[in-house]
Amino acid sequence: MDLNATPNWIFTPLTISSQPLTIPSISCCNELSRVPAEIGFLRNLTLLDLSKNRLTRLPESIMHLTKLVDLKLSYNQLESLPAGIGGLVKLAALSLDDNRLESLPSQIGLIKGLVNLDLSNNPITVLPAEVGKLQFLRRLNLDGCPLVKKFEHQPLHSPPTLLELAARVMVRHDVPTPPMVPQHLKSYLKSARACSFCDGPYFDSWVKRGKMIEKNEMFIPLEYTLCQPHWNTEMERVKLLFCKRPITSP
Repeated sequence: MDLNATPNWIFTPLTISSQPLTIPSISCCNELSRVPAEIGFLRNLTLLDLSKNRLTRLPESIMHLTKLVDLKLSYNQLESLPAGIGGLVKLAALSLDDNRLESLPSQIGLIKGLVNLDLSNNPITVLPAEVGKLQFLRRLNLDGCPLVKKFEHQPLHSPPTLLELAARVMVRHDVPTPPMVPQHLKSYLKSARACSFCDGPYFDSWVKRGKMIEKNEMFIPLEYTLCQPHWNTEMERVKLLFCKRPITSP
């Protein structure tokens, strides 16, 4: 479905819901400034081309496009990606060049079959360590990105609060949430993120560590977001790879 011939066409819930759910591809538009959540209804999409628009963000519902193979978002104004991007389990090509991205969500590492990733001409300085888990990644374009040359992380960090420590235990051991727990605490428990090293949960307190890897004759800075300071030096990190999983693991 090519919508480039109608440059003034705009995505709306009505236009999306009126389309058959077997549409294999959409190529759109010229003036698109937002993508509504209803895009998630088009679950049979394999190609979505939204390049050369004015998008600043994507809806979380994009995670429902589980058959998507090729996602083109070049030449937009994207400042961030939703965590739901990790739901695109069949994605092989992701074009994000010429946007305003300063970082990527760690969930990018869930797209196990990703082969081509174009991040050129974005203000990205580091990549999440989860990118290192993309075993099939063959083409990574970082041209024009101001990547850091070395890491200088502070050894000191703020310890987690008692609330966070309790929440970590509940999430790590999959403890059911009692019905009388206030809604704001239920929401807090759902906001857990996974440690880049042990996969253990963390919330408001984390530690950053960096590592330079060589890929395709270039050095790429990977940044780990850790639930605790698992290591301070590269030698300590390597030693941990041969130890049993830490108690912070789920």
